[in-house]
Amino acid sequence: MPDLLSMIAPFLNALLIALIARKALGVPVGWPRSIAMGLFTGVSISWAVISISEVTGIYVDGRTNAPLGVVFAVAALVTAWVFVLGLIALVLLELFVPTGTLPSPSALLRGWKARRNRARRYTQVVRIAAKHGLSGYLGGRRRAREAQSAIARSLRAALNEGGVTHSTGRLLVMDRLTGTPVGDAGELLAALPAATRKDLAESLLSEVLRQLVRTGVFHADLHPGNILITPDGGLGLLDFGSVGRLDQPTRNALGMLLVAIDNNDAIVATDSLIEMLDRPDGLVERDLEREIGQLLVRYRAGLGRGGSSGMFAALFKLIHAHGFAVPPQIAGAFRALAALDGTLTLISADLDVVAAVRRQGREMMREATEPQAVRADLESRLAAYLPLLQRLPRRINKLTEDLEQGRISINIRALSDERDRGFLTGLVHQVVIAILAATATLGAIVLMVTDAGPTVAPGVRLFVLIGSTLLLVGFVLALRSLALVFHRR
Repeated sequence: MPDLLSMIAPFLNALLIALIARKALGVPVGWPRSIAMGLFTGVSISWAVISISEVTGIYVDGRTNAPLGVVFAVAALVTAWVFVLGLIALVLLELFVPTGTLPSPSALLRGWKARRNRARRYTQVVRIAAKHGLSGYLGGRRRAREAQSAIARSLRAALNEGGVTHSTGRLLVMDRLTGTPVGDAGELLAALPAATRKDLAESLLSEVLRQLVRTGVFHADLHPGNILITPDGGLGLLDFGSVGRLDQPTRNALGMLLVAIDNNDAIVATDSLIEMLDRPDGLVERDLEREIGQLLVRYRAGLGRGGSSGMFAALFKLIHAHGFAVPPQIAGAFRALAALDGTLTLISADLDVVAAVRRQGREMMREATEPQAVRADLESRLAAYLPLLQRLPRRINKLTEDLEQGRISINIRALSDERDRGFLTGLVHQVVIAILAATATLGAIVLMVTDAGPTVAPGVRLFVLIGSTLLLVGFVLALRSLALVFHRR
């Protein structure tokens, strides 16, 4: 039993020291580093107390040469200073490697299985690629020197084998869609009349815009391999693994943007962009409106294929230049339109995307403003606002009575928000701690450099002992202040 206690005691001591250190700093320092500091402090305390006692002459040849109270005071002071050195190490660790930047031991243990499975999958992928002669192309280390058809066959075989390797028992079964991908349908498209190809391209653009503006669920990966030309001359979409979603306010703003493009209205286009995106701090709306107006004038006539393909890039450049934060859903919509532009080029090289977007946007907004659509929208909104409208007369009556009888008052408090009070309290807290730390440190220096005062032990003056204690308090307060400043809340 004593042996067990002697083994457990250092860890309990380290845990107690770690708890005190977290309380002293006032910030949630990580437990592993706190316990490590506690172990270091517990091991160092006895050595430091004996060394300082021998240097000061309190403990010589196994005997104490000072009163018992002085021995206890020096031992407590040395213990506290060793503890402060541990606090300094914790503050430096929090400054350079804050808590949470490294994975915890529990996270490492929990993630071991996932990392092992991921390494196994990567090993299988590399083995499959090497088996089909593609290992030299991993990571872009090798350029294609063989025939493109040979590389394509090897890649197809590797993908087929890899699909079998990484498939599971859970499958999604869908209908078979027969057709030719747009990227491989050059001969098929060349045999079609130009008017038919243009109709195909416009129908595809119309469906994508309808998904964006009306439905709210859109295909976000519209490259030529995911669009098929069916045998009956229609279009089919594949691979809905990448799907974007837009809420109603965003769809309305996007629709208004299309109307503004059609009407060359820079003011409405600016308002629509601000509604869709997150407004940046310091946005100068007049400059944004002026640049959008220049963009609309530049691409008003489409300018052929160069104008169509360049409009999305110019719009993205303008958005980033003004510091807008683009939500992921909006970025997905813009990426889908940019990818669609290249696909439309393969289907019909004569299609002017800007002009087509104008027409399709005009048509969709006309559908949205038809009497039946407007009536349905008004009825749904009225049903939502009906309880508020029923209570409105009573509220107006009460407001007029309070105004007539002088019962209306306005109460304004500068610190009514809890966040403002918390910020001010924290600021005052840090200032008070800094002042106390500076005062304690200056007082300690004055006491330690003076030659006056009684001697409590050989080589130990009372004022030096008090000054060391004050310096210890100043150090602890200063470390707490630094921890509060640099801690990432």
